[in-house]
Amino acid sequence: MRLVRLGEPVSAVGNDLRAALVACGTGRALLGGVGVLGGRPAGSAGQVDAVLVLPRAVLVVVGVDLPEPVRALRAPLDAPWNLDGTPLPTQAGGPHPAAAARTLTAEIQSRLNRLPGTVPPVRTLIAVGPFVERVEQAPGDRDAGVRVFHPSPATVLGAARELADHPAPCQPADARRVLDLLFPPGSGLAAGMTDLAGLTEEDLAREGFGSDATTTGTTSTGRSEVGPTGTTREPPPSSGPHRPTTGRTRLTWQGWAAAVVGVGVLAAGGVVLALSGSDQDVNADQPESSAGENTAEYREVAADSGTGCADNAFGDVRTWLREHDCSTLSRGLLDLSVNGRAVGVSLAVATFADEDTAGAFQDLVESPGRGGVDDLLRDGHEWPTGPDDFHGAAFVTSREGAEVRIAQAVWSEGGADPQDATLQAAARNALRVNLR
Repeated sequence: MRLVRLGEPVSAVGNDLRAALVACGTGRALLGGVGVLGGRPAGSAGQVDAVLVLPRAVLVVVGVDLPEPVRALRAPLDAPWNLDGTPLPTQAGGPHPAAAARTLTAEIQSRLNRLPGTVPPVRTLIAVGPFVERVEQAPGDRDAGVRVFHPSPATVLGAARELADHPAPCQPADARRVLDLLFPPGSGLAAGMTDLAGLTEEDLAREGFGSDATTTGTTSTGRSEVGPTGTTREPPPSSGPHRPTTGRTRLTWQGWAAAVVGVGVLAAGGVVLALSGSDQDVNADQPESSAGENTAEYREVAADSGTGCADNAFGDVRTWLREHDCSTLSRGLLDLSVNGRAVGVSLAVATFADEDTAGAFQDLVESPGRGGVDDLLRDGHEWPTGPDDFHGAAFVTSREGAEVRIAQAVWSEGGADPQDATLQAAARNALRVNLR
């Protein structure tokens, strides 16, 4: 992602947001797009902490500073917020914490609707801080395209993966029109405006604009895949078959994202974080944890199976599956205890007509911002003793022939960290579990 600073953070948590975005690096390997930091979008009543113009969505980010760190934030859009069981004290007689963000989103969507070409949907991100361990949102609020989150590289990438779901990516010229409309001359700091105006269509193409994820059964998604060690593997050429990955387990971009923080440094003037490239395949380093090594330790909490995947997917993955659907899909929720601490695991097993189609599907679900397969919690299954969701989960996939397995692991209490060695091992070993 190319970052352009037009103003200072509007909220204190805006500093955390900027650090998370810097850690995502330039280019489209992790996130892509253009992140405009600060400033006032044209025609809008208020300032923003950021507007993230992505190839498949525009994300409006507004920060909300809470009075203190909290373990659990309940954040409905139509009712008072609740901090660790106590109503948010600043809410009495004042506007709803989400009101400003939703108003700005509606204003920006209204302006973008006047543009020709591909106009991506506008979604809302509400960054909360100084720290929130867990955010609880109603499914209906999430379906409305709103995410409340404490900013980190993992949560930013997770939100982008879910919300950047427009079926057609913006072309570089479309992105240029969006940026010019929202941030005309005078919208922010002079140096930032110069940087923004200087972005060429070639620069925008390097950030993923114009990259089409539509694939056939013999090609991958057209986006680079980032391995756990930071190298980049380009997808196979469209003229040949998909390279076999039989028996290979791949730790995907979610796990790498957290590692990026170790090399991203936020300075007053901003930084550019470069990702080195390589054409070689990369195997995930085995985490130093034996969590779930004995698959008998996993307890199946819920399971579901049927034919076809498209109705149980979201984003570009769903669009792709409408033309290349799987023959069977099994999904399950698994419980695992590691040193007395509960781990929640989601497992999905999809079978396709042939290996090439399965390989293309595996590439697609591993790509940031392309969607995925719904876990059973997302489908509404209740798990009172399990996690609330799988956001920021350790995420791995494997393929054996025409079968693709997808596993995600989070702590049932205490959130998730895609770089957590225990969660990585729990997800990786869950790939060997046979659902009933």
